[in-house]
Amino acid sequence: MDREELLKPEHIAPFVQLDYHEVLKRLSIPYFINPNEDEEYLVPPTILFADGDVELEEKLPIPFAYYPSSILLVVNGNLRVAHEHSLAYYVTGDVDVDVLNMNNFQICKGKETIRYFQMVLAEDDNTVTTFPRRNVTAPLFIAWNYDLNGYDISPHTAIFALYEDYMVEPYRSENPLFRDHASYYALKEEYIDEVEYSYENNFVYRTSDMYKAMRNGESIFREGFDVACMPYYRKGVPAFLERMAYKEAFFYFKEVIRISPSMGSAYSYMAQCLDKSGDWASAESYYIKAKELISEKIIYMHEGLDECLAAIAGYKQDPNKKSTQVTWINQSLTDL
Repeated sequence: MDREELLKPEHIAPFVQLDYHEVLKRLSIPYFINPNEDEEYLVPPTILFADGDVELEEKLPIPFAYYPSSILLVVNGNLRVAHEHSLAYYVTGDVDVDVLNMNNFQICKGKETIRYFQMVLAEDDNTVTTFPRRNVTAPLFIAWNYDLNGYDISPHTAIFALYEDYMVEPYRSENPLFRDHASYYALKEEYIDEVEYSYENNFVYRTSDMYKAMRNGESIFREGFDVACMPYYRKGVPAFLERMAYKEAFFYFKEVIRISPSMGSAYSYMAQCLDKSGDWASAESYYIKAKELISEKIIYMHEGLDECLAAIAGYKQDPNKKSTQVTWINQSLTDL
């Protein structure tokens, strides 16, 4: 359908297309958000207006022909969207959306509720982007190359922060935070695409499938995973990578697998802690467990685990290669 056909009343009901000035007149407001004479040219050019509450069970046909940023829904009432939503909106009442792909012009004058997850996705995966300050209230927040410090995030929200790990480090929060690739090990493998390299920051989440599962009351996480493990995981990674405090890191990851025995990457870290401490004999079983648990879609991890296990197999054949035995393997965080 061409633009004229898409904007026919039967396709956009219960909305009608109005110009900027007519919408402001109907709302009895002087402007949307900016008392600037140029605001008319800053808002999305296609404005669809509805006077009264709106419930959208299906997507309007408009988004399939135009970029979401070119359309503004204005609702003089409440807006309920029972699907994934990425359009700009100005709503005088409450907003209730299943999944929200956030953009720069989404204004709710009442209460905004996101039932399953919110996403903010950068156009350039090489740049960490800022965003006008917004509230995040959904159970899950996916930020791809956006600075987390630009949001007021509810304490119950789990965060997938997919960009360079050192850029996430300045963010301080008690939320369950999955930095860089950590979420790949916690999610069921059907919700991610293949990841070939450790330095990849491509958007690999299958969000439509995740949404369907959450809407049906299913967990998107692996069986045996609990987000309560993530504060320990978050402490264990820098202890291992930055401070090379292998004993301390081992104890953090030991807490992770106590809470979430299916978190495969924690076993890999524990194996490396032992291996780097000279106890490659004890490390072997942890490498094997990591390989068992980690999805084969995470290609670089399986290649790395295979290399480590091959090295240990070589050590076993070398009579001059002796494994030490660390004294702390059966201890815990309380023994630090």
